[in-house]
Amino acid sequence: MSWSANVLSTVTSDTEPTIIIEFVNAKYIFNVGENTNRAFLQNRPNWKKTKGLFLTSVGAQRASGLSGFLMTLADSSSRKVDIIGPQGLTHFIAAMRKYALRDYFLVNPIEVPINPEFSGSSAPLDPVYTDENVTIFALPIIPEDPAKQAISTTSTAVSDARLQVSSLSKLKRKRTPSPFSPSKHSDPPHTSDQDSCSSSALPAGKHKHTSIERLMKTPNFNPRVLEGAIAHQWRELVVQAMFNNTQPTPNEKSLQTASANASAGDDTITSKQGMGSSPIYMPIPRRVFHPPGFQSQLPPFSLPYRKVTNTPETKPTLAYVIVGPRVRGKFDGVKAKKLRVPNGPQRGELIKGNAVTFLVPGEPGKGMVQRTVQPEEVVGPSESPSVVLILDTPTLGHIHALSSSFTESPFFAKFRSKRPEDISDHAVRVVFHICGDGILEDERYKAFMSGFGPDVHHVVASREHDHDPITFTSAAFNQLRLSQLDPDIFRMPRFRVDAEKDLKTIPGLPLNTSLMCTNARHWIRPFQPPIYDKPSEEQDGVHSSTPVCLPELMTKRFFEARQAVEEFSKNDLATSKPGSDVVITPLGTSSACPTKYRNVSSTLIQIPKYGNVLLDTGEGTWGQFVRKFGIHSFGSSNAWEALRNLKCIFISHIHADHHLGLAKILSMRCRLNPPPEEPLYLVAHSSVFLYLHEHSDLEELGLDDPTGNGVKCILSDSLSPEGSYPQTFGDQFPWLDVPESRFLVNRLCRILGLQSFTTVDVAHSAKCHGVIMRHLDGWSIVFSGDTTPSDRLIWAGTNATLLIHEATMGDDEIEMAKCKRHCTFGQAVDVGRKMNAENILLTHFSARYPQMPPSGILTANTYGETSREPILALAFDHASIAIGDMWKMNLYLPAIEQSFRDIPDETDEIVHLEVDNL
Repeated sequence: MSWSANVLSTVTSDTEPTIIIEFVNAKYIFNVGENTNRAFLQNRPNWKKTKGLFLTSVGAQRASGLSGFLMTLADSSSRKVDIIGPQGLTHFIAAMRKYALRDYFLVNPIEVPINPEFSGSSAPLDPVYTDENVTIFALPIIPEDPAKQAISTTSTAVSDARLQVSSLSKLKRKRTPSPFSPSKHSDPPHTSDQDSCSSSALPAGKHKHTSIERLMKTPNFNPRVLEGAIAHQWRELVVQAMFNNTQPTPNEKSLQTASANASAGDDTITSKQGMGSSPIYMPIPRRVFHPPGFQSQLPPFSLPYRKVTNTPETKPTLAYVIVGPRVRGKFDGVKAKKLRVPNGPQRGELIKGNAVTFLVPGEPGKGMVQRTVQPEEVVGPSESPSVVLILDTPTLGHIHALSSSFTESPFFAKFRSKRPEDISDHAVRVVFHICGDGILEDERYKAFMSGFGPDVHHVVASREHDHDPITFTSAAFNQLRLSQLDPDIFRMPRFRVDAEKDLKTIPGLPLNTSLMCTNARHWIRPFQPPIYDKPSEEQDGVHSSTPVCLPELMTKRFFEARQAVEEFSKNDLATSKPGSDVVITPLGTSSACPTKYRNVSSTLIQIPKYGNVLLDTGEGTWGQFVRKFGIHSFGSSNAWEALRNLKCIFISHIHADHHLGLAKILSMRCRLNPPPEEPLYLVAHSSVFLYLHEHSDLEELGLDDPTGNGVKCILSDSLSPEGSYPQTFGDQFPWLDVPESRFLVNRLCRILGLQSFTTVDVAHSAKCHGVIMRHLDGWSIVFSGDTTPSDRLIWAGTNATLLIHEATMGDDEIEMAKCKRHCTFGQAVDVGRKMNAENILLTHFSARYPQMPPSGILTANTYGETSREPILALAFDHASIAIGDMWKMNLYLPAIEQSFRDIPDETDEIVHLEVDNL
C-alpha cells in the first residue's frame, strides 16, 4: 500500500504549514491556516477524499482557514469530516455559528485533553483516530511557565523583536475553568458541582444534575452561565445544529419558520423600509432547527489547569504520530505447495494471518490425516508500519515538554529508540518540525532531533531559516507583467529569496535535515527521497532572475495605454483636488471564495499624515497586507509599522468572505513590540463582536487590553442616522454600548481628521452596512458593502469623491444578482452616477470571473474637458491607486485585458457554490 506526506504550503507571508497524508482512497490534513483554500487552487493537490482534519492548536496561526475549508468540503462531494484538536476545538467551531452553516454535512469534533496528567510519562496510549489506513496518536505539549523559560533554556537564540508578545501584564482576565468531558454526547457526572448551571438559569434548588435538554426548556435559558461538562455538551449541540445532514419533520419546518420570523437574529425579515428601498433582510432558509439560545453568547472557555492560555508562550500544542498500516509479507507459493496447502479459501486465510487446518494423504495405509499450517510457514515477515511525526514547537518553553515526553513515556520513546525490537515494530520515516524563533539553535532541541535514527528525514518549517517566496505565483506573475505598464500602481508584492539565517550554518543538526517546501511529496511507502513539483517550478516566472518578455500584442497595448495617460495628464481634469493623495489598495477583490488571481474582500485606505483604514478583512488579508509592505524591511514601509498605523477596521457584515481574516489581523497586532500607543477602532455589527469575544477565549486579540490601546468596539448600527436603537444590549451583550460607540466614533474622527464617519443600512441577505467617511479637507469615500442598488446609499453618499462599490455579477445576470442581493456592473455604475460621485471603483467580483471581470461598460466611457461622467475603474489585488490617479486605471483597461488574455487558460475550480456566502 503506497502512501505519502505532501506539503501543501509552508511558512511564508501568505501561508502557514499544511501537510497532507495521502492514500489512494483518503487524505488526512494537518493544520488549516489562512489561505488553505487558495493554496489548493494554486497548487496541484485537491481536497477531495478528505477524511480528517488535525490541528496542532486552535487559533489564528494553525486554524484560521478552518471555517472556509469546512464550507468548501460541504459544497463539494463531502458529507462528513472528523476534526481532531486540543481542548477548545469545539468552542472554536461553535463560535463560527453566525456564518458557517451547512446542511447535509456532518462535522465531528474530537478534543484531546490538555492536562498535565496526560503529558510526559502518563501520556494516553489510545489513538485519537484510526481507520483502515492510519492509526494516529496525539501528544499534548504543555509549555513551561513563561517566567521560568529564561532559566531553563541554554539557547543562544534571539527572537525577532517585531514578533514578540508584549508584557504578560497585558494578558486577558482570568476566566472560569471548563474541564474536558471525554465522553461525547453523555450526561455530565453527578458528583461535581462544576457540571451544573448557574441558578440564574433554573428555578431555585434545581440547577444540579440537570441535562442540557432540560435546561433548554427552562424560562430565560442563558447558555453563557453554563460551566464544566454541561457547557461542553452545549457547544457540541451548537456544532450539531451548524452542520447537520438530517432532514426535518414537517413540524420542525414550521417551528423553524416561526422562529425565523420571531427572532431578532441576522436571518430575519424586517418590514423596515425607507426611501424606496426593498426590505433590508431576507431569510436564509435552512433545514435544521436551531435550539433555544443558539444566538446567545457561548459559555466562556479556559483550560482547567491554567487560567491564562491565550498567548504563544502559554498555549499548548499537540504533537501527532501517524502510523501507517502494517503490510503483510508475501505469500510463498512454493512453500505452500510443499506443505500441500490446497488452492482456494485456505490460502486466503493464511494471507490474512490465520492458521488453517486441512486433510492430506498420510503414509500408505493410514488414509487421510489432519494438518495445520501456521501463516508464518508460508507468508514472509510483515513489513514494519511506516511512521510520520508532526511536531509544533512555537516557543522555547515548549522544548522541555516535547523532549521529555519522547523520553519518559515508554510508548512515545519507542519512536526514537534504536533497539532492534522497537525498529522492527515500526519505522519512523519523516519528522516534520514546525519551529518558532530560536528553536533550531537551542541545544536541547538539536539533541532531541539527533535522538532519532540516522535514516530519519527531518523537514523543518522555520520563519527564520526559510526564504519567503510568493505562494500565489499566478497572481504575482500577472502583477509582474503589469508593473511594466505602471510600476507605481502595479507594484510587485514583497518577497525574499534569501533566508534570514542559513540552516546549513547551524551546527549539530542531523544530516538528513532540509527545509519544508511547497509541493514537495515525501513518499513514505515505498520510502524514497522527496519529489518536488517540477511543472510548478518551471511555470514560476516570479522568482526567476530572467527578465519578463512580453508578447508583441501586449507590448503594443502597453505602449498605447501609456501614451493615452500622457495625453490625458495634460488635461485640466488631472489636476490635484482634495483627497487626491489618498491611496486605495484593494487587498482582495473576489466574492465568496478566492481565485488564483483574486483574494476575498478587503480594501486598504491610506490617509497621509493620519493613518490607515481597512474596509472588510476576508481570509488572507494579513498575507496580502504583508506582501504590500514587506515584513523583512525596516522603516515606515514595514508591515509592522503599517499595522501599528492602522486606526480603523470596518466590517460590513458577518459573511465569511468579509471578516475571516479579522482575528489574524488582531492577533498579529497583539505581537507588536513596543505595543501600540493608540487604540484600534473596530466598527462592525454585533454578530462580529460576539464571534470575536468568543474567539478571544482561545487567544489574545486585544479586546481587553488594560492599557486602553487595544481594540475599541463601535457598533455599526449606532452610526446610522436612520435607526432608533436601544442604548445598551443589556445582560446578553454587555460589551456593546450604543452611547459608548457614539463617543468612540468621535475620537476616531479626530484621529483620522474626519468630519463624520457614518453607516447606512443596505439590502443584502444578511444585515449589512455601507459606510461614508467625510474628511475635514473636503473629500469623502463611500463604501457600499454587499447590497442591491440602494437609494439610502445614494442619498447618504451624495457628491462622494470616491465610491467603492460591489459589482458581483455581469449585466446578463440581473435576476441572479437580485436573488442573491448583489449588484451587476451596470447597476453599480448607475448608483455612482445618481450619487454624483467623482470616481467609481468597482470590486467584489464573482468567482465566475477568476481573471478579468466583464468590463464593456467601462471601455465605452471617454473623458474630455466637458465630461460630467464619473471616472470608472476596476479593482485589482495589490493595485495601489491614489484617488487623483483613478483615471489612469480606466485608460489602462485595454492593456490589462490583453495581459489576462495572454495568460494560459487556467480555469479555477469554484470552491463555494456562492449560495450562503454571497
